[in-house]
Amino acid sequence: AKQDENDGRGSKYFQDSPLTLSQSSQCLSAVAKLHAAAWQDETLLQNVEQRLSKGAHHLRMRNPKELEDIVDTWDNFMSDFLQQEAPDLCKLASIQNLGKRIYNIAEYISDELSPAPNDAYATIAHG
Repeated sequence: AKQDENDGRGSKYFQDSPLTLSQSSQCLSAVAKLHAAAWQDETLLQNVEQRLSKGAHHLRMRNPKELEDIVDTWDNFMSDFLQQEAPDLCKLASIQNLGKRIYNIAEYISDELSPAPNDAYATIAHG
């Protein structure tokens, strides 16, 4: 997350980037436990569907402007982070046009991340 002023360490961002291996491992472990708790538990997933709103990742829950701006958002991310950390990576066409590729398949991704309680591999998704 970007902040308006430096954080005292000379950084203009709250979150360190990239995460350490230990931080990444902790994140993945927590996410795996969340998903495992409801993995294909149709009764629980039906309750979740009735009581909770769709995840923030679902397009119907998002401001449409976010998707409209995804290409510019990706370009800004590349400029703010990737250019300094991985300049060779930024030269790849597949990386340069990632924002456009995401825009083109966003609806499909949104639907895939929002399974019905009785769908194969259904679980709780955070978002």
